[in-house]
Amino acid sequence: VAMGSLLTLTQHFSVLGQMMINWEEPMKSIWGFLGIFMFDPKFLASGCVFGDAATFVGRIALPGFLVVWMIVVALGTKVAGKTGALGQGWVMVWPKVRNTLGQVFQAF
Repeated sequence: VAMGSLLTLTQHFSVLGQMMINWEEPMKSIWGFLGIFMFDPKFLASGCVFGDAATFVGRIALPGFLVVWMIVVALGTKVAGKTGALGQGWVMVWPKVRNTLGQVFQAF
């Protein structure tokens, strides 16, 4: 949880660094470094391949896809844990699944 919160905080700070403000040193260097943690879906350049409409639909559908994916993975680990194919330490528990989804949605 602490690592996810730290990553979210660095993403927020990197967005702050993108503002059109003439930052003085050392803040200019700090914002530049934190920029590597900023999630920018434009770097995938999917608009070049699929067109702008597909990129828009993909951005709208991504959160729903992530929820479904996390639930499927969590259920899969529960089934694998009950059959003995997966150790109990690897079985996802629902509170952690919800916490993970909360951290992911903070990026949106």
